[in-house]
Amino acid sequence: MTPKFSWSLAIMCYNEAATLEDMVRRCDNIISSLASEYEIIIINDNSGDGSTEIADRLAKEFAQVRVVHHETNKGIGEVLRTAVREALNDWLVIMPGDLEFAPEDLKSGAHVLEKDVMVSYTLTKLPPLRRRVVSFSQYVLNFLLFGLTLKRVNWVKIVPTKLLQEDTLLTTSPIMDTEIAVRLKRKGCKFIEIASKNDLKLERIGGLNTGTYRRELLNSFRDTLKLW
Repeated sequence: MTPKFSWSLAIMCYNEAATLEDMVRRCDNIISSLASEYEIIIINDNSGDGSTEIADRLAKEFAQVRVVHHETNKGIGEVLRTAVREALNDWLVIMPGDLEFAPEDLKSGAHVLEKDVMVSYTLTKLPPLRRRVVSFSQYVLNFLLFGLTLKRVNWVKIVPTKLLQEDTLLTTSPIMDTEIAVRLKRKGCKFIEIASKNDLKLERIGGLNTGTYRRELLNSFRDTLKLW
């Protein structure tokens, strides 16, 4: 156990009824072995599949779990903003609720944590071609505009909460992940990349719907220019 650090784990949830409970239980199991002080925040982005009821039940069962409900479906960017705003502890981790990221991988990141460090996880299993093209395009833009060389900026990270909360975040789209990295880079943070044992969900039910996905892509390009 490393009691010198406290943790905030934020779980992004949009129609994740099939995996949410397992995700929360595994997060609680692993983080309780790493720290004596922690919280698990479920960010419910107006789910309609029973995730809301599951989240509320888990919050009653676990003292360290709380839920933030969005009254409308706001998309990934706003979920990320909510997570940053709500986090109370030293380190913040924002994870998808579909178990593509294994909570057990937090152990490898915890071992390298120190002041002014951000841990960025990479993928061992690559997503479908469409998602890879989008990710590569964003990688090129991030490098050209901001000098970022992170292999997978839109994936799970362990970030110093207070350092990130010092600034007002500008973006509202998935480019928020880039903004987080850019702001921490400008503050002199050291980046450490670690491979994650990710599990691809090719036929998933939850997450973004098609309309929201297209809207978020357009908003991401707009926000990239705003951040630049």
